[in-house]
Amino acid sequence: MAPRSHATRRRKLIGLPLTARTGSSASRDSQPVDAPSIEAAPALPMLRVGEVAQQLRLAPRSLWRLIDRGELKVHRFGRAVRISPADLAAFVAARRG
Repeated sequence: MAPRSHATRRRKLIGLPLTARTGSSASRDSQPVDAPSIEAAPALPMLRVGEVAQQLRLAPRSLWRLIDRGELKVHRFGRAVRISPADLAAFVAARRG
């Protein structure tokens, strides 16, 4: 088996379908081999920490404390931190009293 090209590795990392090629260069018909399953995107967009702080009328620092203590679940994408509306609703519902 020949080593994979850089483009093939990159396609696999970012979730694009890999293609199978025949040995001859004359036939360029590609067929998907290993298409990743993609879950449905959330119905509502993810919220930034500042947006959630405004909605809850809290200081952003107070919200960060809740996140650091694990009381509010977040999603991290590199350096970006986002909160799903479902997690925010669960957080608010758990604190009703």
